Amino acid sequence: MTTIEPPKSSGLPGSARVADDARIRTRKCFRSPRGTADRGRSFNHSGRSAGIKEKNRQQVITRPTSEQIRLIDEEGGQLGILDVASALELAQERDLDLVELDPNSEPPTCKLMNFGKYKYNLAKRQKGSKKSVNKRKEVKLRPKTEQHDFDVKLRRAKKFLEEGHKVLVTLIFRGREQKHPEIGFDLL
Repeated sequence: MTTIEPPKSSGLPGSARVADDARIRTRKCFRSPRGTADRGRSFNHSGRSAGIKEKNRQQVITRPTSEQIRLIDEEGGQLGILDVASALELAQERDLDLVELDPNSEPPTCKLMNFGKYKYNLAKRQKGSKKSVNKRKEVKLRPKTEQHDFDVKLRRAKKFLEEGHKVLVTLIFRGREQKHPEIGFDLL
């Protein structure tokens, strides 16, 4: 159990002492827990460190990074190996972005494209692929399931199959029903 001690007298009147203690506490609250080691680090807009590169990351070229590049046009046709200045002029003429696809190849591979539209379509495809994941649906039956209930569950299983889901049919036996599994198989 912790005990709270009253603040030691600092020789200041009551309200000034409280304000002085609060200022000291706030100063401690806003100090970096790592000290001054992380003050010079820069971050990009997503909060990640600027020095760390992501996989499959494309970069829009605004200034020359190398002397020559392999250029692909917006339809996917090869335009050949060009210098960066002429590729940037071509991108401005067509009102497109020059995007570096593979910086590690020799010479680096770049493509003319509308980068904003490309990122939008990529996010849309990823979102659509998450929606189309088929789930496994389960239909539970017992040997004493009445005919109407059985028909309702059968219709539901057909609906799941039409939607593209996998259906798992579970037979549940309780008590003395476990001694006669053939009744459940007759139900199926």
